[in-house]
Amino acid sequence: MVGFVTDTPSINNSATVEVVVAQQALRAVVAGGASRQVGRDASFTLDGSDSNDPDEDTATPFAYAWACAAVTAGADCSGLTLTATATVNVPSGSLSVGTYRFTLTVSKGGRSSSASSSVLVVAGSPPAVAIADLGADKFNSDGGFLSLTGTVSSPLATTYAWEAIASDVTKPFLRASVRVASVTGSLNPLLPLAALTAGYEYTFRLTATDSNGQAASSTVLVVMNEAPGSGSLAVSPTTGFALETAFEFAALGWVDADLPLNFAFGTVAVDPLDGSLDASVLLPFRDGTADALYTADTLSAGSNATGCVRERTPSVWPCHRQERAQAQHQNRRLKSPAGEHLLHCRFELSHPILAR
Repeated sequence: MVGFVTDTPSINNSATVEVVVAQQALRAVVAGGASRQVGRDASFTLDGSDSNDPDEDTATPFAYAWACAAVTAGADCSGLTLTATATVNVPSGSLSVGTYRFTLTVSKGGRSSSASSSVLVVAGSPPAVAIADLGADKFNSDGGFLSLTGTVSSPLATTYAWEAIASDVTKPFLRASVRVASVTGSLNPLLPLAALTAGYEYTFRLTATDSNGQAASSTVLVVMNEAPGSGSLAVSPTTGFALETAFEFAALGWVDADLPLNFAFGTVAVDPLDGSLDASVLLPFRDGTADALYTADTLSAGSNATGCVRERTPSVWPCHRQERAQAQHQNRRLKSPAGEHLLHCRFELSHPILAR
């Protein structure tokens, strides 16, 4: 970009900005669950076909590489051949009894990603149990419900049950509109995400038992997203007149493991009797974009208002981030759904004629 004096083009200056469009990380997926049990007398499949590219680059194919590591004494990977394909069949009898960790690395161009699954090989031929990939790495408490999907196969009659392992929530499942501790007779239990704790990881296990008493299980890990923290909201000035005063809002110092952060500025209702806030509904300024500076015609006249910023991960709140250095004012942290924080700072907005 070049700027110059209109009457004297020779008096000019220029500025350059470099924009780098980066590719997103690949997502490697090993189907069947984070861990599972298989019988030594039965074959099983390692399946990485659900691995995906968020950029949806179909021109470049995936490259697959599998690795086996013996975890317990007696386990031995030396006689196993793993092909460089999305799915690999492990023949019956090829592994001794023990615990193994299989790792899949998917590559595409200069990008790569890895995922692992633990497999316990037991004697005999118990039911084959697997749990489908969840489709996401993290979930928000206000995300509604999560359906787990399991599969069980056996030549014999089987029974099966779901349970949570070492959970801080005693009844994490929902069945017939009732919260329950475990689910039997269903391969698709429902989890109300609002019942789970933000920032926690939950392990759910599906166990199947055949008519001979042999049992096998598979587990899946559900990771709950945690709201951004350590930040503040500031507004300047704190008083002004409708249609005249421009208010500047600044969301400063917010940190989170999942970047980038997205911001939305707006107002929430204030109870005229006790001054309490209804944080359930955020009314964004303008068209919902997150500009940090709002002009005088943005806000209508009223006795007072509360400016808020709500922060979520990009997949939840579609607006962009803009920060401005600003002196911090007194802020109040409000309870809000997991995956977001809602802060407010109060400012007064009066009608200019009545105020004068």
